[in-house]
Amino acid sequence: MSQLGTQILTGETPPATTNTNSTANAFFVGVADWGPSGATGVNTSVNTLAQAAAVIGGPTGSGVQAARSATNATLYDALDTYFREGGGTAYISRVLGAGSNAAATIALAPSAALTLTAQYQGVGGNGIFVSVVNGGSTATITLADVNGNVLAVSPVCTTLAQLVSWAATTGLVTAVSSGSTLPSTASATAMSGGSNGTTPTITQWTTAINSFGSNLGPGQILAPGQTNTSLAGIWSALTTHASANNRWAICDETDGASVATVQSDISTAALPTSLQQYGECWAGNRLIPGIVPGTTRSVPPSAVIAGLCARVDNTGNPNLPHAGQNFALSYATQPATIVSGSTDTYSLTDLGTLNSTGVNGFQTVGGVPQAYGLASMELPGSDAIYWQANHGRMRMALVAALQAAAQPFVFSQADGQGSDITEFNSALQGALMPFYTAGALYGANATDAFSVNTGPSVNTPTLLAAGQLSAQIAVRLSPGIQLVVVMLNAVPITQQLVQTASPAQNQ
Repeated sequence: MSQLGTQILTGETPPATTNTNSTANAFFVGVADWGPSGATGVNTSVNTLAQAAAVIGGPTGSGVQAARSATNATLYDALDTYFREGGGTAYISRVLGAGSNAAATIALAPSAALTLTAQYQGVGGNGIFVSVVNGGSTATITLADVNGNVLAVSPVCTTLAQLVSWAATTGLVTAVSSGSTLPSTASATAMSGGSNGTTPTITQWTTAINSFGSNLGPGQILAPGQTNTSLAGIWSALTTHASANNRWAICDETDGASVATVQSDISTAALPTSLQQYGECWAGNRLIPGIVPGTTRSVPPSAVIAGLCARVDNTGNPNLPHAGQNFALSYATQPATIVSGSTDTYSLTDLGTLNSTGVNGFQTVGGVPQAYGLASMELPGSDAIYWQANHGRMRMALVAALQAAAQPFVFSQADGQGSDITEFNSALQGALMPFYTAGALYGANATDAFSVNTGPSVNTPTLLAAGQLSAQIAVRLSPGIQLVVVMLNAVPITQQLVQTASPAQNQ
């Protein structure tokens, strides 16, 4: 056989008888003036807003807020919301502009003895100020931001080679030398020539999305604020990536769009059902506190939902719907736009209409602001299982868990006593059991909830001889509830009440 490794294949019907990474992670794609770019296959993980600010803000030593710019505001605010709504780890891939992107440079006298180049392409590098102190036989270089805050200082160096080596450690610049003369004393001077290029197209966005390799594990993939109206093809790019890398796409709808417009957007996108079941769409921006006290910022819904997904997954049960009062909004509590006579983005009637189209929204119920929907982009009529977004995310979790359980058996030995196969079966059941215990798999007992077949009908001598170890697994996913019906009957006091059956009797 030419293939190596493990494969997890999914289906919706029981088969014929014949990586421990967290699903709570989120993968953010957006534009910024500074930071590593998906165009070069580089992306960075962060766990706090401060870390994110250091990645996507221009070089600055003056605090987190200073890292927010007109260019990165949407991405910055989305990351802020994600962390505050429960997110823990985010990967960031910066989208470079179309056309020419350039890194800022500065040539230090005399005769360009040393040329510094910003670590990343973009106008952010133009904010690095370089000064030099020449002591005759030594030189020291200081890098500072526009406000004079020191970012990095070299040791006292006696050779250009030492300065070049130091520059490589800063994470801000790289350096090349020309000749052997140390640079002359110079006051703080800004680097120049950094350029973001022109507005990125779907090509650049897709490149950044696909820079997140499958080796980074499962999680939510999102491009905050990019809608299929403003950037045609973005929903397809996100769901295609999710399908290929065992992830879940969270797509944004245009803020303030009417129900009719949203329905038209879904129709125009025309995603195939094979992609619809790998993502969900949300309508209605939310408000978060502004940088200046007393103001607000509008954030796209995908950032909010990514935070809620992380909060859900931290309970140990990724099958729970990431909506409702159990996961109430704590930061993005107010709607940005009131669309149709509701106290929230959409009225409950409108939300019901959108839900039947495969779009979710927000609502405040009993004074509690919350995400109000569990629909994937695949409609109930076309799929009996993956029309629920929580089931799509549960599949992601199952695939990741089974992948991790199966991996140790690559290059194992299938002996004639069947011990390897028995251990393989136990490992797979062990991966599934925590989900059953959490209630994510549906059944009165474990055998009702899932089955693992590694018997001789699956692992035939022919397949084993070819180096293949196989398993057939069937699971029943516990459904999320989006409608609760309570029958209330008033009975005259002249009549006897009919005893209501217990929950167990009603099942």
